[in-house]
Amino acid sequence: MRVNRNVIIHLERHIVMPHRFSLSESLMKQKLVRNFSISRCLGAAFTALALPVATHVHAQPLRALPIWSAEELKVQCDRGLADAATAVEALKAGGTSGDIKRTLREFDALGGIIQDVASIAGLMMSTSPDPNVRAEASNCSKKWNAYWTALYQDSGLFAKLPTQGGDAVDQKYSNDLRRRFELAGVQLDAAKQERVRKIRKEMNDLSLEFERTLRDNSGKVAFTPDEVRGVPAQVLEKAGRDDQGRYLLGFSYPEYIPFMDFADSDEAKKRYYIAFTNRGGARNVDILAELAVLRDQLAKVMGYTTYASMITQDRMAANPQAVTAFLENVRKAAEPREAKELEEIKGFMKAQGAKETLSRWNIAYWQAKLRQSRYQINQEEVRAFFPTQASIEFSLEIASELYGVAFNRTKLPIWHESVTVWEVRRKGAMATDEPLALIYLDLFPRPGKFTHAAAFPTRGVSRVLGRKPISVMVANFNDKGLSYSELKTLLHEFGHILHGVLSDTRYLGHAGTSVERDFVEAPSQMFEAWGQSEQTLRRLSERCKPSCPTITAELVQRLEASRRFGQGIGYSRQRVLASFDMALHDINPGSKPDALEVWKKLQ
Repeated sequence: MRVNRNVIIHLERHIVMPHRFSLSESLMKQKLVRNFSISRCLGAAFTALALPVATHVHAQPLRALPIWSAEELKVQCDRGLADAATAVEALKAGGTSGDIKRTLREFDALGGIIQDVASIAGLMMSTSPDPNVRAEASNCSKKWNAYWTALYQDSGLFAKLPTQGGDAVDQKYSNDLRRRFELAGVQLDAAKQERVRKIRKEMNDLSLEFERTLRDNSGKVAFTPDEVRGVPAQVLEKAGRDDQGRYLLGFSYPEYIPFMDFADSDEAKKRYYIAFTNRGGARNVDILAELAVLRDQLAKVMGYTTYASMITQDRMAANPQAVTAFLENVRKAAEPREAKELEEIKGFMKAQGAKETLSRWNIAYWQAKLRQSRYQINQEEVRAFFPTQASIEFSLEIASELYGVAFNRTKLPIWHESVTVWEVRRKGAMATDEPLALIYLDLFPRPGKFTHAAAFPTRGVSRVLGRKPISVMVANFNDKGLSYSELKTLLHEFGHILHGVLSDTRYLGHAGTSVERDFVEAPSQMFEAWGQSEQTLRRLSERCKPSCPTITAELVQRLEASRRFGQGIGYSRQRVLASFDMALHDINPGSKPDALEVWKKLQ
């Protein structure tokens, strides 16, 4: 997933939200990235390595992320809004000198003002252990979302965008900015602009409410000792107990996934599955429908037939029909394999004397059982091969060798005791006195925290501004050890972090993952592949000897074979999720879809 990039390109995309995509995008990226033309790839690469402008700029000191209280956050938020407004007026009041580099630098500086506050609000909303800070951060994010729409509807500011001059990098940035103004409705009349602002505000408020409901859910499910038979001991050791001696488990991944994979009680898994699936409550189901209506209204005001048409026109898919056709191709490819896998699982269940039938709440359990029997792979036992701290160091080591940088842990203010901070420095002949960037790692679950895994690029690089980057990885891993899939998640998200902190671009608007949307996942998918190589994984074993067993070629072969089993089931599920995304936004004008009924039909 999931976030937080340069606001001058798009506040919603680059500042407030973590790095993540809609469901249909997440599925499409795998094929579409492979079809990315060589010229587009080279263009993105050359943009990322853009030559510095002639203007000499001294690099700013690399500042740590601020840790604000709720009161300080409110003050800083309002001050940032005021500073941004001042910068906008100065930009609009400037003469038309025709100096494209100077003008774009002023736009970039405006982006820096906004990012330095809005990105912190977005991060703290998702990570702060203080509910008051999270609430104030949410309020601040609402203000910035409203500001973004008004900013890009400002015709006076739009008029300052240069139309010619400069080199290819300057023109790309100018064109990107122009497109953001157009998507905000700068070309619309005053009444329609007001309508766009109102719709976007409602959409942003609903999205924040949706995520807050999931993030702040502190509910627990109680299980008797008999119901937790088979669940790994380390999960139960961390669980609370009620006055009846029942284990209390919440909805974090390190609790839920091992339970669903290993609990022997079918009834207990069913109860947990239903509670987990419904953790957003009926309100979140209704929010989905309300968002679909608002998005449709927004598209109509902007002159598009559907919201899907508006979104896909700037993507490689180009139109919703291409998405639908792609999903149909996925269905045809995945369903036969899914059917074969399901029959294999049912046959295995019969051989094991299972009394229950295969269901949504026990499919993970029986897949895990089959994998253990067929490939001798038990994901909980696999954690011994991938201790969490050693896995983190392994990720850093691979990146260090690939990119010629060193990662040095440092002490800086943090928002939770489990967060670690790392300086990124050049090695060898390229070494300098100053670090290139900072990385924050917030990897373990706690109440009120973002529930998935994502990269938050809280500060982007800009040569013209002398800015150095800072990125934050947020995840919810087991602190004792990782499963094979979690190791790949760690490497994947670390790929996004590297994309952010090793970026060296002229403008903040092109920093890190602010590339063409369809390309964003490519570097991370490449980096995670290092977790599939026995040659590189042996390094992980070396890091944790003698406390962990040695990774062998035979083990990696079994892990890979185990990973490939169930891909038909997995791709079919992703296709259904992506189809739900598309179907939810294919509504009749003026109607409100029943999100649950749409889901039922797809199921």
